[in-house]
Amino acid sequence: MKVEPAGSIGPAQTLRVPGTLDYNLDHYAEIGTLLEGRVASVSARLGDRVKKGQVLATVVVPSVANAQADFLTARASATASRKNLQREQELLSKELTTAREAEVAQSESAKGEADLAAAEARLRALQVGCRAATPSRARQVCCCSPPL
Repeated sequence: MKVEPAGSIGPAQTLRVPGTLDYNLDHYAEIGTLLEGRVASVSARLGDRVKKGQVLATVVVPSVANAQADFLTARASATASRKNLQREQELLSKELTTAREAEVAQSESAKGEADLAAAEARLRALQVGCRAATPSRARQVCCCSPPL
């Protein structure tokens, strides 16, 4: 047996073997958005260490803004129809309106509540909270975070 110090030796000593390189699946995750949109910014690069919950990218998603606008409109309509129903019921109790007008107000109020429930369901499906949908906070931006 011959022992030599470690070092580089010329190409005559090159050994070629077949093989493949794979990701370590314990440290690999694919991320993406559930919605179509445009990437507005990327805050992490290939090979960066990231933490759970860290924002990796910001995506502009027009459907979120549309759903928030629909929710705000439905909420305003439901509030107005509720107030109109209360007013019509008070007028009917004093015999100052017709039963038909009170029935129309009841129908409009029910429709407003149904529209509001549908708008809330759309926001939940988009994983956007209803509290985030205010006229000053309505936005069309989603953030992507690592799942690990």
